[in-house]
Amino acid sequence: MVEPEIDAGPPAVTIPFRSNFDSHVKEAELAPSTVKRWSPVVKPLGHDNATAISRTDIVAWKDALLSGGMSNITVRDTCLAATRAMLQFALDEGRAN
Repeated sequence: MVEPEIDAGPPAVTIPFRSNFDSHVKEAELAPSTVKRWSPVVKPLGHDNATAISRTDIVAWKDALLSGGMSNITVRDTCLAATRAMLQFALDEGRAN
């Protein structure tokens, strides 16, 4: 018996956090102060593939930051803003869909 071929679809895309952030910094011409503030924030959430992040991952990360004592303003204006900008850049550049 011949096994039917299964179409697995297109190959999985990997978008490393740091290289995507570095590309965003260059293209957006972010101020050095912004880069310094955002750099430690933009790090993997258990892996180094931006396409593998789920909404659940982001919410759990945000909750952990808040539970750890980080202020709402810092979480919103630094952590989430940096992550949102980096992921939006990946979408805008066609690196993810």
